[in-house]
Amino acid sequence: MFFFAPDKKELKRWSLCFALVLALHVAFAAGVSYWSSRDEDGGGVPIEAMMIDMVAMAPAAPPEPLPPGPEKVEHKPKPEPRPEPEVKPDPLALPEPEEEPEEEVQEEVKESTAPEQLDLPTDTVKRAPSAEALGVMRRAQATWHSRLVGHLERHKRYPRSARMRREEGVVHVRFRINREGEVLDCSLVTSSGHSSLDEATVALVSRASPLPKPPENVTGDVHELVVPVEYFLR
Repeated sequence: MFFFAPDKKELKRWSLCFALVLALHVAFAAGVSYWSSRDEDGGGVPIEAMMIDMVAMAPAAPPEPLPPGPEKVEHKPKPEPRPEPEVKPDPLALPEPEEEPEEEVQEEVKESTAPEQLDLPTDTVKRAPSAEALGVMRRAQATWHSRLVGHLERHKRYPRSARMRREEGVVHVRFRINREGEVLDCSLVTSSGHSSLDEATVALVSRASPLPKPPENVTGDVHELVVPVEYFLR
């Protein structure tokens, strides 16, 4: 038997083919083992099949009939009460007036109509002045006041310093006098705004004393008066 020795080139070609086939087998085996080990480790979540039993639903029971409700009662409106007829009271029988004797009735009337006389004290009647007397007293008092103002005006002196400064104004003074016209005291009520005029007015009242006496029909022992004194340059 004769054996032919293969050529070197052909032997090398077959060696490469064998190595390539072997590498493919090894790679395939490695891939299979990798995926099988991954499934065993739980890398993937297995999908479980769910069984759904289809059960036929029973037919719904017919609704039970409701018990009959209370019958509707129609409420009829109540008739309005009729007003009761007014019962007129029976007229009372008035007692007949008793006749009295005419003489006694006349005497009672006379006694009731007679006015009572009050005894007024004579002093109060004499002291109450009449309207005519009041009018006479007021006229006499007004005349006396005008005489007082005229008397003060005649004794008035315009201060030289006030005249040079052209000071003007009205001063009101209060003073008291007795029945003889003598000045008891004097005070300033309203200032003119200038001290020279105020001082001159107070001195005027004291210098003009005695003043005109009060009239006889003006009662009172002491009289208090407030008089304005004017100072104006012409």
